[in-house]
Amino acid sequence: MTLKTRLDEAVGTIEGDAQLLHEIVHGDDQTTVTTEGGQVKSVANVIHGVQTQLDASRQDLTNQVATATQQASNAAQS
Repeated sequence: MTLKTRLDEAVGTIEGDAQLLHEIVHGDDQTTVTTEGGQVKSVANVIHGVQTQLDASRQDLTNQVATATQQASNAAQS
């Protein structure tokens, strides 16, 4: 294999990897990129997932507080 061939292959690999990284960084909140190592979520996808989990946890906590408040109120009235 000549140096020119090796350089051409290396440049091709770098260009492909740069495109994958571009998709990971700039993909939307539904993007998942297939890499040699497996599926990788885009940055926006990861952030969206974390926000969704936080929203669900916050709602669950709000519901628990409302239930506890109601129970305390009922207990105080009895």
